[in-house]
Amino acid sequence: MLKLSERMPVVAVSTDHISIDGVLTNSVRQKYVDALRSTSGCNPILLPCALDANSARGIMERVDGLFLTGAPSNVHPSSFGSDWPYDEPFDLNRDLAVLHCITAAMTLKLPIFGICRGLQELNVSLAGTLSKVGSLSMAKCDHTEDLGLSREEQYLPVHSVTVSADTRLARILDAADETIFVNSLHAYCINQIGTNLSVDAKSPDGIVEAISLKDDDHYVVGVQWHPEWYHDSDQVSQRLFLSFGDACRSYAGTKK
Repeated sequence: MLKLSERMPVVAVSTDHISIDGVLTNSVRQKYVDALRSTSGCNPILLPCALDANSARGIMERVDGLFLTGAPSNVHPSSFGSDWPYDEPFDLNRDLAVLHCITAAMTLKLPIFGICRGLQELNVSLAGTLSKVGSLSMAKCDHTEDLGLSREEQYLPVHSVTVSADTRLARILDAADETIFVNSLHAYCINQIGTNLSVDAKSPDGIVEAISLKDDDHYVVGVQWHPEWYHDSDQVSQRLFLSFGDACRSYAGTKK
């Protein structure tokens, strides 16, 4: 828990480069901001899109964590060397900024937490690849949201996930070889796992649902579902955001 005497860690948050009323905007959904502030105990700042490598490094040197949000867009296949006809929308400005930030954060051993697209960005940044969920013959669970439902209904749990033993996620959740239930709103998924990444959880049809870095001294975690929607009510979601906040506080402590 955060002590009043402690400085709240500053966390850089990825944004989407989208048009609102015809005006290009760097945007992030409020659910992520609320989860970082109230559950992680962190102060979020928004990353501009289209950062170059030097600018990304400069920002990463000044923060205590990197948070990668989900998004309505997909990672462009050129980012992982594919010419497969992936579906739009894409967000090339976000791709550029986030991949530079991940590279810098990895060098600095900055805590990183990625959700949905954020998990996929982590994987791609470490030489992994993605596929359309439907292109994998094993995919049988409901991974893509039903647009005919209300937004609240879309984020309800729809399938189970098995947490692998002896993984960072198992330690965070205090759950090994146990089943949890998650929401699912993604059309793409991990195909080839990135370098030095651990598969921490899978859905019943074998889709990768959580990853972490194989380095106990560096907090890097990604989940394919959306814990931000239940950060204040669901124990799994709370533990994820609390663990990220703790990692950011520990990192901030090294700067004193």
